[in-house]
Amino acid sequence: MRKWSTLFALLLVLCAGCTQPQPEQSAVAEVPPSATMATVRAIALEPWKFDTQKVTVIGNFRGRNLFGDLPGAPGKSRYDFVLRGVEGAIWVTNLRPRGSGFELDVNRRVDSDRWIEVSGTIVRERGLVSIDATRLTLAKAPQTTEAPAESAAPAVPLEPVQVVFSSPTDGETDVSASGAIRIQFSRGLSEPSLAGHLRVSYVGAPADSSLPFQATYDGANRALVLKMTQPFEAFRTVKVEILDGIKAFDGGPVTRWTVTFSVGG
Repeated sequence: MRKWSTLFALLLVLCAGCTQPQPEQSAVAEVPPSATMATVRAIALEPWKFDTQKVTVIGNFRGRNLFGDLPGAPGKSRYDFVLRGVEGAIWVTNLRPRGSGFELDVNRRVDSDRWIEVSGTIVRERGLVSIDATRLTLAKAPQTTEAPAESAAPAVPLEPVQVVFSSPTDGETDVSASGAIRIQFSRGLSEPSLAGHLRVSYVGAPADSSLPFQATYDGANRALVLKMTQPFEAFRTVKVEILDGIKAFDGGPVTRWTVTFSVGG
């Protein structure tokens, strides 16, 4: 009798083990990381949040910084170009701006009416932010709508642009009569805003008189070069003025500025 009791107890233990629930295997598969849909404005304002991330952005093609939207250039490839959003701009590198049905020239302003979608990885080097591009396609310009006046947040004042360097310097003497005038700014300028807001004249001349010159703006170096149509008169004091009305690429005002120097014999 004891033998049968022991055998029965053993069978109960074995059956209990058979009814224990087995752990289920997970049916969730890992999803490969995909590009984050971002905006040029978000990346320009807080680039550290997107560093090394894959993103997809839509913006206006601006060529090789043809409008001075950004202060420097990454110099990664011959096809590097600027992509500008509704607010802010960013460099796109290492991919030629062409694809199905389009081919854009980084040196022609006529192509700046096109909008493109860019996918790639955010890179930050030497203070510059860029997209190491892997894919380009044409896109439509975003539809912008004005927010109701009562819900609009107060505008943040834009930081003014300062002159950080000039040649000749203020008060310099014995300046060459045929030398060019070079002025460098703290941020990139909106090139169209230069027209009518620069003046070169002799000190003591009538207030409305000015000397003819040609102005050339180098967006990559944030530098303005003035070349006089005629050499300066010897031993005259020259005044160069940055007048009100010049704007930065982001709309910020350029501070009014003056430099005077004396021409040599």
